Amino acid sequence: MRAVLRIAPLLVASLCSVACQKEPDFDTQYDATKSVIDARTKALDAEMANKMEAMDREMDVRGFATPSTQPTTTDRSTPDNG
Repeated sequence: MRAVLRIAPLLVASLCSVACQKEPDFDTQYDATKSVIDARTKALDAEMANKMEAMDREMDVRGFATPSTQPTTTDRSTPDNG
């Protein structure tokens, strides 16, 4: 019991020093969070691109045509009276 009483002030002092450490300011937290979000975004984009390529290959194997990702142009000079 006496050993615990001798160690108690050291434990309290160490807990206080840990609790009193300065938190990062807003800009530091913002930059850290932004970099994490950017990394996740890049990873998700890469994963989606890989899955889309795999789906396109599967559609090609099955004989389905994949829609073009290029924009199409239409002649709108004459009205459609259909």
